[in-house]
Amino acid sequence: MTDKTNTPDEIVDVVNEQDEVIGQSTKGEVNSNPNLIHREVTVLIYDAQNRILIQQRSRNKKTNPTMWILSVAGHVKSGQTYEQAAHAELQEELGFDTDLKLYEKQKFSYENETQFTCSYLGKVPRDTKIEFDSNETEQIMFIDEKGLDKMIESGEKIEEYSLSEFRKFFGKHLMEKRLCACVNIFPNMLPMFWWPPKENKIDHAAPKYYEWIKGELK
Repeated sequence: MTDKTNTPDEIVDVVNEQDEVIGQSTKGEVNSNPNLIHREVTVLIYDAQNRILIQQRSRNKKTNPTMWILSVAGHVKSGQTYEQAAHAELQEELGFDTDLKLYEKQKFSYENETQFTCSYLGKVPRDTKIEFDSNETEQIMFIDEKGLDKMIESGEKIEEYSLSEFRKFFGKHLMEKRLCACVNIFPNMLPMFWWPPKENKIDHAAPKYYEWIKGELK
């Protein structure tokens, strides 16, 4: 089978600082030129037990082999919307589709590339058969927060951005259960609020409550 991620000649849209299309280029070029801003998507899949689906990159990958990453990630092809790309990547990488909800849009600037990334959340339908390409993915699995902590403790390689999204997902359930008003007590997590904060300075949860709150999520 062909490695579907090895497509440097694929055409993608180039955008300006307002995320407006101003031209086209190849994926290989935008991935190596930070002046060519392009679009990407990620999808985080979860199940009825609020476990998240993570995938391990193939050991044959040239970059970051065997590293654990988000459920789905990919470039937005020329002419696609973010949402169209997210559904297409989901079907291509995991063999199914589901309703997706946009939960975040960010701009990332790296030494070799600049991108707008839209992040989506989707629940896997019951009894869905998940299929993945073994040339791209070593394995997939569903994990809860306890499982994620064990992976970190055992030294598993987890991509930094993916880890922050995993933590963000588990943290939002604290707010849904009204166990806290602001979530920023976990490593690699951005602050989230269930009320519009009037001030930038927010009191942090006392460290002694950390384990108790974690226990409420299990």
